[in-house]
Order: sequence, then C-alpha cells, then structure tokens
Amino acid sequence: GFILFSEARVERRRRDVLLPVAVAGAAGLLVALGIGLAVARAIARPVRRLADSVKGFAAGRFDGDVGARGPGEIGELQDAFVRMVDAIRESERRLRESERLAALGRLAGGIVHELRNPLTAVRMAVETSTSGTEESRAEAREVALGEIARLDRTLQELLDFVRPRKVEFRDVDLAAVCGDVQRLLKAQCDHLGVRLEVDAPEAKARGDADRIKQALINLVLNGAQAQPEGGVVRLRARPALLEVEDEGPGVAAEVKETLFQPFVTTKTAGTGLGLAVVQRIVEEHEGSLAFDSGPGCTTFRIRLKPVHSSAGA
Repeated sequence: GFILFSEARVERRRRDVLLPVAVAGAAGLLVALGIGLAVARAIARPVRRLADSVKGFAAGRFDGDVGARGPGEIGELQDAFVRMVDAIRESERRLRESERLAALGRLAGGIVHELRNPLTAVRMAVETSTSGTEESRAEAREVALGEIARLDRTLQELLDFVRPRKVEFRDVDLAAVCGDVQRLLKAQCDHLGVRLEVDAPEAKARGDADRIKQALINLVLNGAQAQPEGGVVRLRARPALLEVEDEGPGVAAEVKETLFQPFVTTKTAGTGLGLAVVQRIVEEHEGSLAFDSGPGCTTFRIRLKPVHSSAGA
C-alpha cells in the first residue's frame, strides 16, 4: 500500500535535509575563501615587496632588503634576485676598479712622455755646455732654461688637474677677469699673429676669479695655437656666461669625444692638459662646459652660477 503525505510536509522534510548540507557547504566555502585570501596575501606581500625592490634597484635605491622570505618558489625568486643584484654590484665594482687602473695607466704614461722630452733636452744641453764655444754654451744654457720652464708648466698643469679645490663662491667681475686675460696674453697672441678681441660689458658670476681666469687663459691659448697662420680669438662675457671663439680649422672628428681627457691633443707641442684643466675648474664651480666646432669657427662656452643664486652657496 501507499502512505500519503501532504505536499507541505514533504517540503518541510526536504528543507530539513538540505539546510544542514547548505550550511555546511557555505561554511566550507567561507573557510576555503579565508584560506585562499590568507595564502594570496602571503604570496602577494613578498611579490609586491620584490616588485618594489626591482623598481628601487632600477632607480639606484635598492638597499639589498627584499623583506620576509616568501613561501616556496616566491622565496626562491627573492633569493635569486638578491644573488643577481650582488653579482651586478660586484661586476660594477670590478669595472670601476678596471677603469680607475686604466685611467691611472694613461695618466702615468702621459706624465712620463711629457717629462721625458724636456729632461732629455736638458741633459743634452748640460752636456753641450761643458764643451764647445762660448756661443754654443750660451745657447745650450738657454735651451736648458727653456726646457726647465716647460717642465715647471707641465707640473703645474698636472697639479691643477689632479688636485681638486673647493671653491669659495664670491661675486666675480667677469669683465675685469677678461681684461686681465687680454693683458696677460697680449704678447703671446702678438707673437702668434693672433688678434685677441674682448667683448665684456658689465657681467658677473659666482666663483673664484683666479680659477676662472686660468680657465680662460687655457681656452684663449688653445684658440690662438689652433691658428698657426694667424687669425682672431674672441673672448665674450655675459652674466654667468663666458665664450671663447677662434677661426681655426675646428676640432678634429677623431678627438671630439675625448677632447677633455688628459693628454689628448692634435698639436705638436703642449701637454694636452689645458682643456682637461678647464673642465676641472668648471666642475669645481658646479658649472657646465660645452663647445661647437666646424671649419673656421670653434666656440667654447662656460656657464657659471649667476650672482642672484648666491644665497646658500
């Protein structure tokens, strides 16, 4: 036979059976969701920290700390990143050391070359001065004195290049500095057949007048010597700006990239330190040095601190 139940009673029994299952399922889902979120946070936190570390390293700010080690493969990835950074830093250190040694080698080689020639000339002059006629001995003494003076200039340029100085910033009258340069170099420019023109209305900058003067002397002599057949060198001054322009053949293409390195020169005479010293002086003044060059016109520009920026200098 059949036992008949009302539809309402069947529905109540169905709810009674399904409710615990639904509750248990929802609870399990919540637990799973909670566990998933916890795991996600545990993974996301070190991944986010690792990403920040990568960005910091790319910007030069990484301090070697990637935070707490993450689980499993994340931790291995963190370890691999730290090892990679250490390897890159070690490579950079070795490269800097190699470059420093190479620079020292070039400097030492340049010094030896620049000192050997005048010393050889002095030795030969001394040997000649002990024999021969009075005229030849007098000529030998003149050669020796000239080479000794050349040695002194070379050593002074080397000192200017290798010995950085701290600039005591003061207001500098650039017009007065240009006038001093013109007076100091008039005889040498006349001897080379070069006319030195100065265009220096009232103009000032912050810096050391003597060091700025030395930089201009080097640039003017460089421009004058670039015109063996004679010509014009123009020295201009404007507020916080100096320009030296010559009418020589221009800077050779093969030395443009290395023009301010020590002992780089295309001249038969000279140490190749003049422009390197100029760059050092400009760096001491926290300024900038640039040049434009082509056949018949080369211009060097020195930008310095303007007078109105003296506060806090």
